[in-house]
Amino acid sequence: MKKLKHEAELFKAALLAGVQYAEGRGAVEFEATDSASDKALYVYRLLVHDKILHRYRSLPDRSR
Repeated sequence: MKKLKHEAELFKAALLAGVQYAEGRGAVEFEATDSASDKALYVYRLLVHDKILHRYRSLPDRSR
């Protein structure tokens, strides 16, 4: 898959929106020492729990 032109900026913006959602919902208070990957994983799991996202499952191989 081709990388997006401003992928890092998009990730930061999405992470910020996710953190604001999680904290606004009252589900968590992130610390300054929490890594971006820890925050992203928590936000992903929260969005799946709230049924905003569906859990990622690898697709079956359809190359045959």
